[in-house]
Formats: sequence, structure tokens, C-alpha cells
Amino acid sequence: MDLRLEAATLHGSVCVPGSKSEALRLVLAAALADGTSEIRGASRCEDLDAALRCAEALGARSERTEDGRLVIAGCGARRLAEPPRFDCGASGAVLRFVMPVALALCGGGDFIGRDRLLERPLGPYETIFRAQGISCERAGNTLRLRGWLHPGAFRLPGDVSSQFFSGLLFALPLLDAPSQLDSIGEPESADYIEMTRAALLR
Repeated sequence: MDLRLEAATLHGSVCVPGSKSEALRLVLAAALADGTSEIRGASRCEDLDAALRCAEALGARSERTEDGRLVIAGCGARRLAEPPRFDCGASGAVLRFVMPVALALCGGGDFIGRDRLLERPLGPYETIFRAQGISCERAGNTLRLRGWLHPGAFRLPGDVSSQFFSGLLFALPLLDAPSQLDSIGEPESADYIEMTRAALLR
């Protein structure tokens, strides 16, 4: 086959799929905010569905418009009278983002997961929770947290998942006094931590 290619100016448009990591952070930030937020370009996926379920458990409301926008009415970071049930699906990111938030706003929660989600490492949180008198119990496919997250100085090793840093970044501004979050050593996933900070600043 012979092809002849003529010089020409390229034109047109390309629809680039949105970042799942960024969408999860924006959903939680919007869920905690006052008023209504819109997220554009968030592709449908199971992790995003899990984030939306957990946002609604916190008191937010969401809908997807015909043109694909996510419209989220935030809960205004209001405290709940009873610890809710959070269906995290198989998303480790959603589980780690929401756990500290639930302790800040709800006094805990019952987290359910599938595909061995609750077997994922949670050691950095468990160390913090133990020091604050928060109970953390696993039974089957449920992780039960009970207690309140208190302000203070928090330190995480730099080599742990950025999801632990991100969960605390979502939760600490919800407490009734300032807190400090430090990394022991240079964080290995600094770009994802910065993505969380950017979502919170929008």
C-alpha cells in the first residue's frame, strides 16, 4: 500500500479522561464544603461511586447531569449524632480518606468493603487512634471505629502511602483547634499530597 501525506495544519479536539485520583479528592472536598459544587470530567468508575456513597453517608447529596457533570451539595462539615455506615467498595483510597473524617465529624463509623479491602495496611492510623483512645475493631467485612479525633501534633513516616496524609489533611481542619501534620523524612508521594492540598484550596 502506498500512502501520500500532504503537509497540513492539524486541528480538532481530544477529550482527555479525568484523573481518578483528583476526582476522589474533589468529591470529598465538595462533600465537606458549604453550598453546591460542580465537578467536570470525572469519569465513571467503582472508586468514584464509593466516594459518592461515603459523601452521602456524611450528609452530602450528589447527582450526575446529562452532560456528565457531578453536582454535589455539601454537608457543611456538620457533626452527625450517630456513626454512619460507609460502603467503600474495594477502594483503599476512599477508606483511608474517610476514616479520619468520620472520627472528626461522627465519632467513628462502620466501614464495609469487598475484595479484601479491610486487609490493607492501616498501621499509621492505628498508631494515632490508639494514642487518642479510639477503638478500631475488625469483624468479617466490617471495620468499626468509635471515638473522636482530637487536635494535636500528628507525625507520619514519609514512606507510607500519601493516602494517610490526605485523610488527615481532610480531617484536621474540621477539628475545634489547630493541628500540625509533619512527615518523618521526605514524603515519597509528595505530588499526591499536593493534589489533596490543591483540592482543599479550591
